[in-house]
Amino acid sequence: MDADERMQAIASAFAADMRQLYDLELVYDAPSVARLDAFIEEHRPEVQQGDVEALSGRIGVFLGQCMVATYGGRWQYEEERGEWGIDFGHLVAEGFTAFPISKAYKHITQDHGDSILSFFGVSGAIIAAGGISKLGPP
Repeated sequence: MDADERMQAIASAFAADMRQLYDLELVYDAPSVARLDAFIEEHRPEVQQGDVEALSGRIGVFLGQCMVATYGGRWQYEEERGEWGIDFGHLVAEGFTAFPISKAYKHITQDHGDSILSFFGVSGAIIAAGGISKLGPP
């Protein structure tokens, strides 16, 4: 099983758990990212410190699979950062890798300023523009 298949399996299991435990239907699209973003906001105060890493890993992998399904890209382990990311280099000439697991961790442990929904949208804008340097002013 390659990295993409492993991540797909993790994301699929997470979606099944969310459906069973919270009656939250998640598929690999932007509306599901929005539902998951709202779920994090609602349940952040209940997350125990010892559960943050595992939860952010599962949410981040699901978020990454949404990005792969929506924008293209492949999972790649970044040795320099020591973490998994989604490589969009084949779509963006200057190269672009997004790190959804890190973003999920930040969203869970910090505040909505580190929203996974915003991350998802900004990543799409970067890809559509052809790179960060090609984005216009906000």
